[in-house]
Amino acid sequence: MKNSYQIENLNNPKTAIEIEDLLNMDDHISYVTINFNKKRIIVESNLGSNEYIYIKKLLKEIDKELILINPNKKNNNEIFLIIISIILGTILGILGLKTNINLLVIISYIIIITNIITKIIIDLIDNKVLRKEIIIVIVSIGIYFTNYLKEGLIIVLLYELSQILKIILEEITNKNIEKFTTNKIDKVTLKRDNSDIIINPENINKGDIIVIKSGDKIPVEGIVKKGTTTIDTSTLTGKSTIKKVKEGDIVNSGCNNLFNTIEIEATSDYENSISTITKDTIESSIKKPLKKEPYIKINNIISIIIIIISVLYCLISILILDKNIKETIYYTLSILLIAETTNSIITIPILYNIGVVISEYRGIIIKDRNNISKLFNIKKVIFSKTNIFTKEKNKEYYLNIKNKKYSKHRILNYYAKGEYSAAKPFTNVIDYYDIKPSRRGITEYKETKKTITYIYKKELIEIEMINDKQYNLSINNKLVSELCVKEGFKEEALITLEQLNKYNIKSLIITDEEEDNIKDISKELNIDSIKYGLNNDEKYIELKQELIRTKGNTIYISNELRDASSLEISDIGITLNSYNNRIVSLSSDISIKDDDLTKLITLLNIIKKIKKSILIHLLLSYIIKLILIILLILNIIYVPIIILIDIFITIITILDSNRLIIGKE
Repeated sequence: MKNSYQIENLNNPKTAIEIEDLLNMDDHISYVTINFNKKRIIVESNLGSNEYIYIKKLLKEIDKELILINPNKKNNNEIFLIIISIILGTILGILGLKTNINLLVIISYIIIITNIITKIIIDLIDNKVLRKEIIIVIVSIGIYFTNYLKEGLIIVLLYELSQILKIILEEITNKNIEKFTTNKIDKVTLKRDNSDIIINPENINKGDIIVIKSGDKIPVEGIVKKGTTTIDTSTLTGKSTIKKVKEGDIVNSGCNNLFNTIEIEATSDYENSISTITKDTIESSIKKPLKKEPYIKINNIISIIIIIISVLYCLISILILDKNIKETIYYTLSILLIAETTNSIITIPILYNIGVVISEYRGIIIKDRNNISKLFNIKKVIFSKTNIFTKEKNKEYYLNIKNKKYSKHRILNYYAKGEYSAAKPFTNVIDYYDIKPSRRGITEYKETKKTITYIYKKELIEIEMINDKQYNLSINNKLVSELCVKEGFKEEALITLEQLNKYNIKSLIITDEEEDNIKDISKELNIDSIKYGLNNDEKYIELKQELIRTKGNTIYISNELRDASSLEISDIGITLNSYNNRIVSLSSDISIKDDDLTKLITLLNIIKKIKKSILIHLLLSYIIKLILIILLILNIIYVPIIILIDIFITIITILDSNRLIIGKE
């Protein structure tokens, strides 16, 4: 198993090479690679749990200034400390209860909740924030003075056990997520001086000749120099696609070589390859701190309401119902405990991370997981150009025959003969209908800006351009046919706009294109609103006004570099075909890997599942909290059951969250 560590104070690339060479010669270590730019070392060894200490010692022998950091150590240490505190606290607590020595019980309380108190103090000093775990401390202290010592001890023990469970379940989730965020390539084979050498992919340079065998991933962008094969390009498109490549073809990093061995010349280094940049973007996205998350705010409000209920219960019980003070305080603190048992809320960042990872698997790069909460409330999608919907080359032609005496084939040949002779053809009818015309038999050919006329077999043929979408054919001054040209729409665009309409999301075009063209296209596609003939400044101003007018969030889609500022100010800026528009993509919040517009619907469907899961988890949690409060007030439930139920909720919600990523839904 490979483990990753960070190295601080690694300032010299020569030192990195020296460390790598020395560690690779060690008998206990089977594999080492160092990424100098990221100050990261990846190790595979037979050292087990002693690996970190062993590597740390070796580094100190090389350079005393080097500091090795284990990113996995924090959780392992936390679990270890909690277990130790539980064992010691339990022993002292049992002794104290058996011998009626309250001092031992107090010490056991302190030992068990030391981890909680430490977190509270650190967060208060560093972030000026009071953690909700303070409720556990208050409950623990309060219950002690009510003489419910046994119950109080069980509560803090169960709470700490729930923290261990929480850490373990989060690690399981992170491992599942890692399966989709990592695209590891352990080694590559280079061709140098007619011999093969094996190196780490981080050391690939532009111009290197790389041998890609069957089953290998392509580590960097390159040009095929030798061989032919078939590659799986699903990492670039988000869907299973294969492509045949031969000498001279360009190949991209992350793609799998399915069959024959090929040799490629690297056109990028490893750090700047598409797969590495994508991986780094996703890893950065899932580490971003959550900001203004609406569901966390709701959860905090629910907790405040529960605290208010506990205070009201205390006041009513003592002042009105004249209940026993110690018993009332005990149950008041128990209700207060319910305000803190909010482990289901941990699924929110987990579900956000799952949303980011599944989206990338489907060909969509979410650069900041905070954008997921914005996507919960999309009300409008704005497009900057009609070429997002239309086919690049093919237009659709419709022939309306006015004189049935002439066949379709004969009429199209008349169009084709005139177009074939034209200096500036009106249409692309020859390619569209795959006609092979000739000038044979044509006499008295004339051409103007709007007409083409010629004599063919003693008949006067005239092609007249009515507008750029209609061309009439007359024979001997009599109208024979109308050739109408319409934009050819991408099927993906038609599906996307249809789905947006079903989701009650408005569509709008804000563009610099002319009125005639934009009106016809918007009518065909059932676009809700259009703004045309605008320059860049006017488009920017119009977008800002739309953002203000829209009650909800707005997506703005553009592939234009001049729309960078518009992409930045929109609620969600999206670019298509990100690998070919890398500069434009830098200004966007979300990049779609190819030009498949249906991935917008895929994204919205993923977000819909994430939102549904969050709502179900929180609703389940709140319903159970309400039931627990009622049962406590009626003196039906044993207080430590609260923690056990919270543990159960935590298990269910996190396992359900993992179902999404395991199924890649």
